[in-house]
Amino acid sequence: MRRARRRDAALAIGSGLALAAAFPKVGAHPLVWCALVPALLLVRGRPTGSALWLGWLFGAAFRAATLYWLVGAMTRFGGLSWPLAVAAAALLVGYLACYPALALGLSSRADVTSAHGALLAAAAWVGGEWLQGWLLTGFPWALLGYPAGHTALLVQVADVAGVWGLSFLALLVNAALAAALVRRRALTGAGVVGVLALAAAAAYGAAVLSHGPPAPAEALKVGIVQGNVAQELKWDPAAAAVLVERHLGLTRAAAARGARLIVWPESSWPDPYGIERDARAVAALRALAAERAVALLVGTVHVERGAQGWEVANSALLVRPDGGFGGRYDKVHLVPFGEYLPLRSLLRFLGPMVRAVGQLRPGDERQPLLAVPEARLGPLAVAICYEIVFPAEVRARVRAGARLLVTMTNDAWYGRSSGPYQHFDMARMRAVETRRYLVRAANTGISGIVDPWGRVLQRSELETQAVLVGEVRQLGGTTLYLRFGDAFAVACAIGSAAAAFVLRRRLPGGPAPR
Repeated sequence: MRRARRRDAALAIGSGLALAAAFPKVGAHPLVWCALVPALLLVRGRPTGSALWLGWLFGAAFRAATLYWLVGAMTRFGGLSWPLAVAAAALLVGYLACYPALALGLSSRADVTSAHGALLAAAAWVGGEWLQGWLLTGFPWALLGYPAGHTALLVQVADVAGVWGLSFLALLVNAALAAALVRRRALTGAGVVGVLALAAAAAYGAAVLSHGPPAPAEALKVGIVQGNVAQELKWDPAAAAVLVERHLGLTRAAAARGARLIVWPESSWPDPYGIERDARAVAALRALAAERAVALLVGTVHVERGAQGWEVANSALLVRPDGGFGGRYDKVHLVPFGEYLPLRSLLRFLGPMVRAVGQLRPGDERQPLLAVPEARLGPLAVAICYEIVFPAEVRARVRAGARLLVTMTNDAWYGRSSGPYQHFDMARMRAVETRRYLVRAANTGISGIVDPWGRVLQRSELETQAVLVGEVRQLGGTTLYLRFGDAFAVACAIGSAAAAFVLRRRLPGGPAPR
């Protein structure tokens, strides 16, 4: 009995590790279509408690392998010891593992080889992903739909149901393969549903790609500055002048290549008290914009006195082509444990991190979009760092009128780990969901330009200084995802919760039929 339990636990962990390998940096994308098969077969027909445990082991292995880089960030920049950093990461991994555990636990109550069982498994997984991106401010990292949408053909589905539609598709295909192994034939209820869904997604993608570009729109040359500043130097007063001149020099190079909008990375202005303090450096920045007649979007912090004292926001400042300031965007969705510390009084055991983490002020969700109408620039949907992984937040800015997506980030915290690769891959999906070009400026990389079909037009390497210049178009129009948002994912969450209630009444303690 113990031997069988150890074998099952090893299979669950192995299935989770295989799924993690589908994500960057490993990037074995085809694994997303089959890595869940062992987990689905393991929980099939088991009592709910056993299925939940195996599902949690699967989820813990999956999350630990995709988020391992958090430990290095917490020790190097958060001031935590290795044991404390591992403990903090383990708490997050253990919490995130609960979502696949619930999905697989529910899947065990229905026959996954049947059509309705496969649909239930897919809905339960997507419902869990949606909850993960919403509860406790949300953490929608490494969703199944990202590797499922790796190819240009299949990713087009994202403009219908968002990344959630691709997660649903991946689960159906995994269920179809599991059914084929159990029934020893390809034609099963789950198999038919999986094949039809995959064929429909491929046909839709082919139709979208065959239609060519959208209605003509005025081209805009954009430049991206990648300064490659080590995190240790970012706020070093002795390095500030050098770092400002580095970014100004890269900006001149982008302007010389015809860029009309030039984007700097998050917090690239190297002054923890904001851009306004160094009058000489600011004058040089504004003079450069006016001399070259370019608009600059600069990552900085904004400091002002509020009702509770001095307040600091993570901001993007627009410098107009005439050298004047054209508005500011303050980051709305702050990173817990990175830009503010929730439950600070209860988390004193984190010690050094409590002292290292600032308490930034979130921006107003209703702040206006940035634009320079006389230069035919914008409106822009600006997302700073973490915000780009939230589909609904980017959607809201596009619905407010944005014609171009711009995201700036500083991924220096994560070195050459999987973190920067995963972050870039998630940003790419927002371009397809909204059918907008996306411009991404990252301090140490990966910077790039993505077109509305998810094709990466330009991309920099990690930990290099770089200047990218490319042509984008500022587009209007809408998509089904823009119209209906996360309705598909919400329906999956509600439907799977209702199914759980019904199945519990029908099968009060027993397993689903094998």
